[in-house]
Amino acid sequence: MSSDIVSTLKMLLDTEENPHIRALSGGDINHVYHCIFPAREYLLKVNTNHYPHMFIEEAKGLSALEQTYKLPIPHVIKHYESETRQYLLMEYVPTGRKSSTFSSTFGRLLAESHQEGNFQDWGFDSNNYIGSTPQINNVEVSWPQFFAIHRLQYQRDLAISHNKLPPSVDHKLLRVIIHINNYLFEPEQKSLLHGDLWGGNYLVNTEGLAVLIDPAVYVGHYEADIAMTELFGGFDTEFYKAYKDVLPLDKDYYRIRRPVYQLYHMLNHLNIFGGSYLSSCDGLLTQILA
Repeated sequence: MSSDIVSTLKMLLDTEENPHIRALSGGDINHVYHCIFPAREYLLKVNTNHYPHMFIEEAKGLSALEQTYKLPIPHVIKHYESETRQYLLMEYVPTGRKSSTFSSTFGRLLAESHQEGNFQDWGFDSNNYIGSTPQINNVEVSWPQFFAIHRLQYQRDLAISHNKLPPSVDHKLLRVIIHINNYLFEPEQKSLLHGDLWGGNYLVNTEGLAVLIDPAVYVGHYEADIAMTELFGGFDTEFYKAYKDVLPLDKDYYRIRRPVYQLYHMLNHLNIFGGSYLSSCDGLLTQILA
């Protein structure tokens, strides 16, 4: 594999220099490498073609975030697909320690980023991935319908097809999908979302700032990103205080909408990792329907 990486790097960068290659840990789906040349460094992600165009779509997502967000985003250099593999070459981000204002700056800049852009519809101009699951971004004019069809119903179909959704839980999920307008509303603000914003999808750079990685972008309501941050931890009270100083979150978000947004990610975990997430899905559904 190392010779394949070196030859691919030389081709992508049009160079004869030999890099030092260092494998990095942490990727569940991809192989990730730190590629060090005498005067420059890159990050290279490698995968098979089992997930078609995954890196093409990730590159589009990163570029969209880089153009819109006030937070730092790794710059995409090139992507490439051979007959058997796909590659994504991007800026390498040296990591550092959190600054004293890390959380408040992160929260404020994310909220300001969620206010950037002038988007007409919900969705995105192409489908991408949420983890290893295809994420459907077909454009819709209604936010509740977009979320019901392309988030909850899509995950429901996957779970049923793999026998991961017992009838008792499916009945609750179907009620939420059918009556989605009881839980979600039509927001005025359309935001470019990171889409998979949990604690493992940001780095801390040498300036002590958060750098967002591994997106699953689409245009949605900003609450959906915040709901994901509240699902698995990694964000503290200063982050949320700074965020809400710019974009407030009302009591109906916490009571009704947050579990709906979190349900999408729990269903995705059920589909990827299996039955250990079924009770979490059922718990969210019970909370929504209460």
